[in-house]
Amino acid sequence: MTVEATGNAEVDAAVERLRDADALPTDAHIEVYEDVHAGLRNALTALDENRG
Repeated sequence: MTVEATGNAEVDAAVERLRDADALPTDAHIEVYEDVHAGLRNALTALDENRG
């Protein structure tokens, strides 16, 4: 699957990180998902902070 870049480096890195799960056993996916979730949360927080 091809995913277009969003233009936000943090979001793009998080989406790219999801690809790492493909090479891992299912029980190791949670680490990748938690990492991606944290990255996306940080990106959203940064956006909110820049609005204020």
